[in-house]
Amino acid sequence: MTSPDSTAPKFQAIARASILSSIENKHTQYVSMADRRAQGLLTIAAVMSPIAISRISVPEFFPSVVVFLIGAAATIIAATLCLFPKRFRKIKPNDRFLLHFSYISRQDRDEYLSQMADAISDTTELANEVAKDLYHLSHDVLIPKFRWLRIAYASFVASLLISICLLVFNVLHLVD
Repeated sequence: MTSPDSTAPKFQAIARASILSSIENKHTQYVSMADRRAQGLLTIAAVMSPIAISRISVPEFFPSVVVFLIGAAATIIAATLCLFPKRFRKIKPNDRFLLHFSYISRQDRDEYLSQMADAISDTTELANEVAKDLYHLSHDVLIPKFRWLRIAYASFVASLLISICLLVFNVLHLVD
């Protein structure tokens, strides 16, 4: 039977791994949430655009339709960029990200399994790998995604509000 003192580091390592896993799961859920919202905006802008185009020949609607279509185009572009964020930081060949798919895909199977076995056996190294993966997920994925999502929302709402104001102004102006 092992003494409680010899098992304490194992339980501490398990607790750290559980916390890091929870944080990584939360970040992954943020990615999914941003993607769902971008897809929703993309769909709404794509559905409303043909409806707006059908009214472009009506003189009273022309300015508001043009403003809305410009905003819808900006929304579609920003939402698409949110779904496919460009990564501007190039990973150096000697950078090691054991938990990232791009690193895994560049490695020989046996070499990768050996590196992973070493990381799993050393709790500090494993924690460092998870921390690097979290940093990458936050810095290189989430920040650009939410930046493009904010731009998509702002362009959609702004163009919709300006279009409605123009429409109301034109209709009231014609009534006088």
